[in-house]
Amino acid sequence: MSKVRVVIATTEGPAEIDRITPEDAAQSVVCLRRSSQVLPISAGYDAFVRRPSGVIDREFPRAVPGVYRLDLAAPVTNGESWQLGVFIAHALVAAGRLAASGERSDRVIVATGRIDNDLHVLPVDQASEKSSALRVCVEEQRKRGNDIRLLAPRRNVDEFIRAGLPGDALVGVDTAWTACAAV
Repeated sequence: MSKVRVVIATTEGPAEIDRITPEDAAQSVVCLRRSSQVLPISAGYDAFVRRPSGVIDREFPRAVPGVYRLDLAAPVTNGESWQLGVFIAHALVAAGRLAASGERSDRVIVATGRIDNDLHVLPVDQASEKSSALRVCVEEQRKRGNDIRLLAPRRNVDEFIRAGLPGDALVGVDTAWTACAAV
């Protein structure tokens, strides 16, 4: 079964999802590099996971609902554009296909997009800032021979192309499930 690496596009640069683990805790948390450093988006991630506000528990039910620990290789400090990448990563975990840090992967997915309760992928702000940070990531992955796809809200695709991202790697998506199908 092929493994897939997921990277979140941020204005500060790419933030790779290192792993997602189920936890027996009071709430879901986002930590930096498997440390105890809790990132500022943790409360938003907890709301994204849990019912009734979140979509993860609803779309990826477990025998015992609970919370998760999401580890990132770089900080994500604000906003909601991390949601598309995190949704895709949870789908890959459910399928046993998320590549953890250091694990071989067949594909790299870079994603940005907000997700509403109906799983529509909503446009993001600061597309040009994210694009400049991503160009280097795309070049590095291609030099390594990795298959890379950039998933973004369909309504932002032209902005990303104008900002210099390669159109052949860019996939515009309307829903979280069409994003997963593109993986």
